[in-house]
Amino acid sequence: MHRHGLLTRGPVVLGIAVGVVGGGMLAASSADAFPSYFNEWKSVYPQSTLPAQLNSIGLSNCAICHHPPSFGDEGNCYRLAVRELLREGTAIRDAILIVGEQDPDNDGVKSRVEFVTPRSDLPGEIGYIAGLAGPLGVDPCFLPEDPVTGRSETPCLADVNRDDTLDFFDYLDFAQAFSDESPSADFNSDGVVDFFDYLDFAQAYDIGC
Repeated sequence: MHRHGLLTRGPVVLGIAVGVVGGGMLAASSADAFPSYFNEWKSVYPQSTLPAQLNSIGLSNCAICHHPPSFGDEGNCYRLAVRELLREGTAIRDAILIVGEQDPDNDGVKSRVEFVTPRSDLPGEIGYIAGLAGPLGVDPCFLPEDPVTGRSETPCLADVNRDDTLDFFDYLDFAQAFSDESPSADFNSDGVVDFFDYLDFAQAYDIGC
């Protein structure tokens, strides 16, 4: 992986910039050194609290795309998908939007949905890392046996009442929201409440979490 901030295209020297300030070491993340990629991501997903979440568990913003602590490695599945588009000449924002409709970590949830889904395990926090998967946040595209965050990075979308239990109450709650044509029944987040939402919810419910 090339060390170039959050979303990269081609090699640069920086992964973690280290400077000396007053005789001490000051570490700056590559996302700070190359903010344009991270700023584009934030402009697409302003509601996500992932940056603050990552800082709170000792990681940097770079972990949205990179595989810590080795930011010089290939990076997670989300970064690889974005990087491929950048190498084809796609603009940064367009690449983020395109991969938002994809599921690069193959956990059954689109990147866009993962980034904006409220976390059931962290009240008030929004967003899961779209390049990681499962209950321990492993990276299917790089060292899949090693947890990266040690927490869930695949939202249980069928748990619509967010009580951390998938049961018939979730089915009843979704059915009621769907009957009322509530925006909360837009399960596939396409801006329209229709039968495809019901089908997608039924499939997710059947698969389980």
